Amino acid sequence: MSGTSMACPHVCGLITALLDKGPNSNPHDIKNDAELREVLNEKYLIDIGVKGADNATGLGFLSYLTKREIKKLWKLGIDD
Repeated sequence: MSGTSMACPHVCGLITALLDKGPNSNPHDIKNDAELREVLNEKYLIDIGVKGADNATGLGFLSYLTKREIKKLWKLGIDD
């Protein structure tokens, strides 16, 4: 399995975690699909491979860690 078959569960899990931070909490105040895409693209999506969307890597790498958190780990030299 590869491609969207493997990406779908990963993306759904991240979206669920973002939206379900508690009974009355939505930390990013996401109200619709457009706002969800904006939050994912701005905070959790890292472009890899060719710049922009491509057939090999799609839009890039989606991580539960934010871009800021990942950059902080790289600066600390944590790579495993």
